[in-house]
Amino acid sequence: MFTGKRKYAVVGLLIIVILSVIAFRGNANNAEAEYVTVTRGSISEEVLLSGTVKPMESVDLAFEKSGTVSSIYKKAGDMVYSGQIIVSLENGTEQAALETAEADLESAKARFEELSKGSRPEEILVKESELAKSNQDLKNFYSSIPAFINDAYNKADSAVNKQSDPIFSNDQTSNPDLTFNVSNQQQKNDAVSARLAVTLTLEKFRTLNDSVLSQEKSQEEMDEALQEVRTYLLNVQSFLVKVSSALNSAINVAEATIATYKDNVATGRANVNTAIQSITGTIDDISSQKIAVEKIKRELEVLKLGSTAEVLSQQRSAIMKAEANVRSASSNLRKTIIRSPIDGILSKQDAKVGELASAGTSLVSVISKNLFKIEANLPEADLAKTAIGNSAIVTLDSYGNTVIFDAKIISMDPAETVIDGVSTYKTTFSLINPAQPVRSGMTANITIKTSEKVGVLILPQRAVTSSDKGRIVNVATEDGTEERIVTTGARGSDGMLEIVSGLNEGDIVALPGKK
Repeated sequence: MFTGKRKYAVVGLLIIVILSVIAFRGNANNAEAEYVTVTRGSISEEVLLSGTVKPMESVDLAFEKSGTVSSIYKKAGDMVYSGQIIVSLENGTEQAALETAEADLESAKARFEELSKGSRPEEILVKESELAKSNQDLKNFYSSIPAFINDAYNKADSAVNKQSDPIFSNDQTSNPDLTFNVSNQQQKNDAVSARLAVTLTLEKFRTLNDSVLSQEKSQEEMDEALQEVRTYLLNVQSFLVKVSSALNSAINVAEATIATYKDNVATGRANVNTAIQSITGTIDDISSQKIAVEKIKRELEVLKLGSTAEVLSQQRSAIMKAEANVRSASSNLRKTIIRSPIDGILSKQDAKVGELASAGTSLVSVISKNLFKIEANLPEADLAKTAIGNSAIVTLDSYGNTVIFDAKIISMDPAETVIDGVSTYKTTFSLINPAQPVRSGMTANITIKTSEKVGVLILPQRAVTSSDKGRIVNVATEDGTEERIVTTGARGSDGMLEIVSGLNEGDIVALPGKK
């Protein structure tokens, strides 16, 4: 009899519990519900962010060199394609340099082809004639040397023994002296010493001149003679400079006399300078002609030997050099032109024809068309939940919540950006085939679906509490409730929580504070 009563008591208790569950399910929206049931369902974790729409590609363009703007081909708002010219500077010089480099390259290639075929007899004859002419030109230079030296000697002798003769007494002796007084004794001493020295110079000069005029000299001897003549002329020039200094300090002499002396010395200096230039020019001409002769000799030797491997290798090097010149000229030309590197819309164009454009100053901006991204700052707390490739849904303030756009994460900055004391990480989303027009600068509301689980045990998050034992729930039993430790998993954005272990489907759990 006792056993039967206990049985009825247990049955009654179960009925009460079941009725309580039914009451809870019938009033699920009532905040005062006491129990919830462990069920199976789906749970989604989401992260909510706000971001800004930006073009997928955006480039600011500038000239690599300064210059005057000559042509504008596109205006702001125009569609441009990769490689299309937008603005250019005046570049006639650069264009001509490129054309010259290209012509030199073609010439080098043609020469290589000729060498590859071997030398023709007529080419050798032409080169021999060229060498003969070059040798004759060199011989003519040497044959004119005696006349140049004789003229130089006469100018030097006239400057010393004619233009400056009245300025000195005893000028042909070892004790020359000025014919006037000076205020600067040092300048007098310099002039007198120079007069004595130039006498010896003229003697050597006369001996050399007589020798060149009377005897046939080798080319090497003529080269040495020219160098000696140049030295003699420089000594005479130095003498005349010191005489001019002495004249400037002359005293107790009639002005007309000093003026005449100065004019004579100036004439002598001018003649000597002319002689120096003539001799120096002859030395340079002979040197250049010798180089030309040697060059033609080498070329003739190459022709006679034929196109050896070494010759062909040298010509290949010449082609490579010409190609490098073409690349350099092409690079210089490109620096005067702004081209679009992408397909897109010209969002900025500040260049004006005739204005000076400075190198490195941005004048043009291009943004991609119909390809947009969204940049948002992801808080540190949500970093572990997200990963590149996560899908997201986006709404734009311009369209409201009814227009949904699909997106996905394409990059996450590894370095933090601190905003209001909170570490965040710049996260970039790509918009996938937007159905509505999108513009840079629009405000985006982003929902990232970080994970979704189907058919898992779930409970409202508020049914689970924490203690020093871990995560616990109060499970309804025949005798009331008991604490049970549970393992939790994903947290849903709808307030539900995944129960990994500790509960079974159908278990009834009391809400916190309800026993």
